[in-house]
Amino acid sequence: MAAVVWIGVRGYLAVSELQTARASISELQAQVSGGGKADTDQVAADAQTLVTHLSSARSLTGDPIWRAAEIIPFAGPNLAALRETTDTLGRVGDDVVLPVVNLATTLKAADASAEPGVLPLQPLVDAVPELETAAATASDGAARLDAIDTTQVVGPLGAAIDQIRPVMHTASEGLQTASTLSQVVPSMLGANGPRTQLALFLNNAELRSSGGIVGALAEIKADGGKIELGRQSPASAIDSLQQPADGLSVQQLSIFGSASGRFMLNASAFPEFSTTGRLSADFWNKQFGTQPDGAIAVDPVALSYLLEATGPITLSTGDELRADNVVDLLLKDVYARYSNPADQDAFFAAAAGEVFRSLASGGADPLSMVQALSKAGAEGRLRMWSAVPEEEALLEQTVLAPTLPRSEGTTENFAVYYNDATGAKMDYYLDSSVAVRQEQCTADGLPIYDIDVTVTNNAPADAAQTLSDYVTGGGVFGVQPGRIRTNIAVYGSAGSLFVEATKDGQPFPLQSALDGQHFVAKFGTEIGAGESETISLKFVGTVRGVEDTGVRVTPLIRPIAVTQLTAGC
Repeated sequence: MAAVVWIGVRGYLAVSELQTARASISELQAQVSGGGKADTDQVAADAQTLVTHLSSARSLTGDPIWRAAEIIPFAGPNLAALRETTDTLGRVGDDVVLPVVNLATTLKAADASAEPGVLPLQPLVDAVPELETAAATASDGAARLDAIDTTQVVGPLGAAIDQIRPVMHTASEGLQTASTLSQVVPSMLGANGPRTQLALFLNNAELRSSGGIVGALAEIKADGGKIELGRQSPASAIDSLQQPADGLSVQQLSIFGSASGRFMLNASAFPEFSTTGRLSADFWNKQFGTQPDGAIAVDPVALSYLLEATGPITLSTGDELRADNVVDLLLKDVYARYSNPADQDAFFAAAAGEVFRSLASGGADPLSMVQALSKAGAEGRLRMWSAVPEEEALLEQTVLAPTLPRSEGTTENFAVYYNDATGAKMDYYLDSSVAVRQEQCTADGLPIYDIDVTVTNNAPADAAQTLSDYVTGGGVFGVQPGRIRTNIAVYGSAGSLFVEATKDGQPFPLQSALDGQHFVAKFGTEIGAGESETISLKFVGTVRGVEDTGVRVTPLIRPIAVTQLTAGC
C-alpha cells in the first residue's frame, strides 16, 4: 500500500511538472519566435525554469521503487513509458536547452562588441563541440521517444508522447543543421582567408524544383567575418548557352528540359542544390570572370523570416520592407506597379540586396536570426552549396543541401518537385497538398504506396482581365490567361518502382523516367481559376517493416499540406 501511494504521489507530481514545463516551452517559443528582437535575459530565465521542471519530473520517476513497479501488469507499461519520457526530456533540458541558450547569449554579446560590418566568427568556431553534443543528444532523444511502446499505455499518456515525438524530431533536425553551420559558416565567411559566395534570390511566383526561378544574383565578399555586397545582376541579364552546361546527365535534361541547363533563370530547376549551385557559379564566372566559392539561395518567404531579426528596411524607392509585407510586395505588388520586366527585376534585386546589407552590417538579434535560419532551412527556403568538397559533404547531411530521396532505416522517403510551365508569375496563386498512404504490400513484404498530388488555382475569377500579361503569360506559351500549367516530378527512394498513375480512377498518361537509381513519374497539370486537380500515383517501396514515410516538396509561397498514413504489412 505504501509503495502504491509513493508511486501515485510521485507520478502525479511528475505529470504536474511536465504540464508546468509545457507552459514554459510556450513562453520560450513566444520569446524566440514572437517577432522582433528576443529578450535574451528573459529567454535565459524561461529556459532555466523549463530545465528545472524537466529535471524535477525526471527525478520523480527514476527511483528504485518506481523501476520495480514497472513489472506490474497494466500499470507497468505506463510507468515505464512515463519514466522513459521524463528521462529523455530531462537529458534534453540539461544537454540541449541550456547550452543552446547560453550560446545565443554569447553570440549576442560578441555581436554587440564587434566592429560594425564584421560578424564575430570565433564564437561559432568555439561552439562546435557544444552544438555537436546538443545535436547528438536531441537525435538520441528522438530515437528513444520513437522506441517507447505506447500500445499498452493509457490514451492521454500515449497522446502526449505522440505530440512530443515530432517536436523532438524537428529540434533534432534543427540542431544538426546548426551544428553543421557552425563548422561550415566560419570558413565560408572568410575565417581562413577571403571567400566569395554567390547569393541567389529565388522567385516562387514562377516555380522551379528548388523553390523558384532565379530572379537575381549578388556576390557576397567575405574576409575574416567582414562582409561586403559586391556585383549584383538580374538573372535575365546573364547570357544563355547554346548547349546545356557540362556535367548534366541525359536523364536530368530529359526530366527537366534542355533549357534548364542553358539559362541562368532555370538553374534552380534541378532538385539537388549541388547542381544548382555549381551551375550558377559557372554561369557567373562565364559572365563576369569571377568564380564563386559557394552559393546561398533564399526566397522572399525566407527574407520575411530574416526581417524578423533585422527589423524593417527602407528601400531607395521609399518602400518599407517588413516581415508582414515583403512576400506580397516582391511577388505580387511589384508586377502591378512596373510594366517593364527589367524594372521588376531591378526592384527584386535591390530589395534582396538591402536585406543582405542589413544582415552584413550587424545588429540583427542572434536568437531571432537562429530561429529565422532554422525555419527557412526546415522549409527548404534556405539552401547552400560549397565548392570545397569537405564543406559540401557536411552540408549534404542537412536540409540545407538536399539530395534525392533515399530510404533511411525504417523510413521510406519520397519527393515532389514543381516546375512552372505557364511561363509567367501565376504560381503566386498556386496551392498544393500531398497525401501518402501505405495500406498494402507485395507478396514478399515490400510496401505499396498511393501518392495523391493535388493542385489548386486560387487566382481571382477575372484574372485574365485584371492581371497583367506578364503575370498571366498572355497566352504566349499556349496557356490561356488565368490558368496555371505546372510540370510535377514525383521521385521515389532509390530502388523503388513506379507502377501507375490515375486521375478520377482512370489511367493517366505521364512520362516515366530514371534519374540515377530513382524512378520518376513526371506529369503536367493545367487548371483554371478556382479549379483543383488530383493525380494519384502508385509506387512499390524498398523498406520491409516500414514504420514511417517522409516527403520532401518544393517550397511554394504557402506551405504544402502533407499527410501520411503508414499501416505496415
